Amino acid sequence: MKIKKRIVTFTLLIAASIAFAQSQNVAQNGAKYSFYPNGMLKSKVISIGPHSYVKIQFNKNGSISRQKTIIMNAEEGDQRLYNKQGQLIEERRIYLAGHKYDVHLLKQFDENGKMTYYEDTTVQKHFYSNGNIRSIKDATSEREYYENGSLKEETKDGIVYSHYTNYNDSSIVCESRSDPKNKEFSSKCHNAQGILVEEFSRKYFEDDVDRFEIRKKYSDSGELIYSYERKGGVITKKKY
Repeated sequence: MKIKKRIVTFTLLIAASIAFAQSQNVAQNGAKYSFYPNGMLKSKVISIGPHSYVKIQFNKNGSISRQKTIIMNAEEGDQRLYNKQGQLIEERRIYLAGHKYDVHLLKQFDENGKMTYYEDTTVQKHFYSNGNIRSIKDATSEREYYENGSLKEETKDGIVYSHYTNYNDSSIVCESRSDPKNKEFSSKCHNAQGILVEEFSRKYFEDDVDRFEIRKKYSDSGELIYSYERKGGVITKKKY
């Protein structure tokens, strides 16, 4: 009698183990599913070709955690990453090129779902939290912006163009041009009425010590009131 009970118990244990194993890995409608011990969906695998599939992974709370595409046993194509709440935080499109990956598309998002970074094969962009572009880089130039959307700085052909306000008077707007290769720098500042109030230029000589430099200041009405000129070691100052 005891032997029969043991056989029955052993049979029930085997049946339960088989049922549990089936609950962990189930094939249905061409897709494979796996589950957490609590019964929540853990992953879903969809075949898209020989040795190729899309795998969607889930957190124990049921939210999606990751989606990856496998092509011929390697991660390629669209890849997505989510936070613990199931919110998309990164989206990539990658392809193998030899022994390294080429990024064809990359998007990153903050906790509010706003894009913080974008990259494709032609451009890279960073964003402020308000959605405005912080910086952008392509094959011809690099540009930085203030949070209000106005241009802060642009680098093109090795020359840096900057836009800023005077540190003593924020109503005065300045623009500068910096050419490191030719050791040149120049700037112009205008008041709120658009009148030129200051200009400056400098060029270093080969020894990087002696330089040619001119500085001019103007009244709010645009009249010259002060000039400074340096040629090598000779300095000339004038007040008007």
